[in-house]
Amino acid sequence: MPTMQLRDIDAYYEVHGSGEALVLLHGLGSSCRDWESQTPALSRKFCTIAPDLRGFGRTGKPPGPYSMQRFADDLVTLLDLLHIEKAHLAGYSMGGAVALQFANDYAARVKSLILINSPACCVPSDWRATLELYLRLGAARCLGVRTAGRLVARRRFPGADQAELRASFAERYAENDKQAYLAALNALVDWSMDRWMHAIDVPTLVIARSGGAGPPERRAALAAGMPNAVLQLVPEACQGPPYDRSGTFNSLMLDFYAACTEGGMRRWAS
Repeated sequence: MPTMQLRDIDAYYEVHGSGEALVLLHGLGSSCRDWESQTPALSRKFCTIAPDLRGFGRTGKPPGPYSMQRFADDLVTLLDLLHIEKAHLAGYSMGGAVALQFANDYAARVKSLILINSPACCVPSDWRATLELYLRLGAARCLGVRTAGRLVARRRFPGADQAELRASFAERYAENDKQAYLAALNALVDWSMDRWMHAIDVPTLVIARSGGAGPPERRAALAAGMPNAVLQLVPEACQGPPYDRSGTFNSLMLDFYAACTEGGMRRWAS
């Protein structure tokens, strides 16, 4: 698969299928491999473009600081070079934050959004969230990304039946460049879209787990703050989609895109 020069980095990306452009944005500490279980299904309907973001995977890893705005600028440069004027965007975790930033900065370039376990604000909401953030930063700084990856994997895939997912995720995390990982994590620490969400009015599907830590209103705030968004809770999914329960997840994505094409969000919401 190709790489492309984006200002100061060589960016790796994968393209599959044909049709309307669908950009798939991975999570923190990961790569375009986040979407391995989705690409075969989605590429039958779309031209899927899955980049490795700045600092991750096979893309260049320049020194920080990084920012959500820089990730969005990288993406618009990639789309320009690929001669793509407008695209659907789907983002998981940090990838959803990048998608939101892109939709804010380049609104005319976005057809729709899917945001999976993604925040509208990364500023910790309480002492537990603050503690978790600093434990994650401390683990990466002092113990390395391999140890940080094991901690994240245990949290995201806690089930006895998820041992294979847990091991695979941790091993991929260990491949991260420590300084690039910390630069991306620091870019998230003070990032917030709370003040601008209301201006993003493209059809949006927010997918979140119904259980887990944090108050329910925090998980619903992203959809509630956007005028054309629908929240879909997935009770059986842990913190690991799109890795886990990929069949359910793929169906949600394809149903949403069909609704956008055939009748807009009113049909989806009904």
